[in-house]
Amino acid sequence: MTSLYDSLHRPSPTQPSPAPSSLSEEPLDAREFCLRVVRSPEFRTYITNGIVLGDLPPAILCRILDYAWGAPLKRVEVVGRDGGPIETISRIERVIVDARNGLDELPIRDVAH
Repeated sequence: MTSLYDSLHRPSPTQPSPAPSSLSEEPLDAREFCLRVVRSPEFRTYITNGIVLGDLPPAILCRILDYAWGAPLKRVEVVGRDGGPIETISRIERVIVDARNGLDELPIRDVAH
């Protein structure tokens, strides 16, 4: 595992590097930068020390536990008018088609509510 400095350090183009760098010269995108920070031993030491010493921000600790054990479900309650239950209204429609009649006549409709 490489250190955070080695992972993120870009050699200066004006100063020659003593050894060829394994890093590409193209710029990092935000996601790649964050992944390198999180995977570094310095960050893991920071998190571990924060947990042991008790000075890790509670929001960070909650996110770690959410990722480890799964976040609690976020429930949404849907209510009807004035906070009451939702009313269900259904409409049943029955269409009777008489095949004996010609196609020029409309079918008989019986509607119930």
